[in-house]
Amino acid sequence: MGREAAGLLLEELRTGHAVDRHLTDQLIPYLALAEGRSEIWSTHLTLHALTNAELVERMLGVRFAVEGGLGSPAKLSVEGIKLIREEE
Repeated sequence: MGREAAGLLLEELRTGHAVDRHLTDQLIPYLALAEGRSEIWSTHLTLHALTNAELVERMLGVRFAVEGGLGSPAKLSVEGIKLIREEE
């Protein structure tokens, strides 16, 4: 199990990208809510990340651009909606 975990970690690190496969899908909603253009490079594009991007697109009316393929390093970018919290 330790060798497998170490192998997966090395695979992620070799890409040179800061956002791993698990963080990618978690960042997608925040990218879409931010002001202006946001982009991240993911170490490994997962089906979960693509599904999350599609869901966020439907909910917020944004469009993610994905450069790269499933299971490979990929760049995700989006023009955010600039969500602003109203003052109470």
